[in-house]
Amino acid sequence: MVAKVLADRWFYGYKPKMYVVDVRPLIARIAVSTPENYVVIILRRYMNRIAERLAQRIGALALVTGESLGQVASQTLNNIYVIEEAVKIPILRPLIGLDKEEITTLARKIGTYDYSIRVEEYCSLGTRVTTPAARLDKVREYESKASVSDGEIDKMLDEAVVVDLKSISIDHIKSKLGSLGLGNRYGCKA
Repeated sequence: MVAKVLADRWFYGYKPKMYVVDVRPLIARIAVSTPENYVVIILRRYMNRIAERLAQRIGALALVTGESLGQVASQTLNNIYVIEEAVKIPILRPLIGLDKEEITTLARKIGTYDYSIRVEEYCSLGTRVTTPAARLDKVREYESKASVSDGEIDKMLDEAVVVDLKSISIDHIKSKLGSLGLGNRYGCKA
């Protein structure tokens, strides 16, 4: 698992935790209330809200993502703006200006490439057609139809699986994720 490799090789004097939040109920709700070309955008906005709420709980001051500008339709400059508009917390994107080849080279250099290519793509939303130019007014309209409350977000966070990455093996992480019914599926890349 990439997070474990990063923790073991690059986190000195720090005990990072990974929070695995089951967003499957959210995905189903969004999928039935949103046009297909906006589903990924809406999901990413909610995922950022969940991450922002978690950051508030643990005292984090920013979110960090692996987005790279233009790699997929949800990562156009327009869509990054629309997605980020859902939260107030800063979002750091260290890979934003790198292309796929540069990211692959960097992953090999830091030792995560061999692990990242083994991660099973779980989320079927990644196969959907996504508009490259989401309109903020439409996004807000579709979100209101999905109607996910702050209480529901808090409940998802309360039920999250928390993994201490420094003191656990990769096999034990897989076992913990299995308790969520995810098995070898490590999440949804939207």
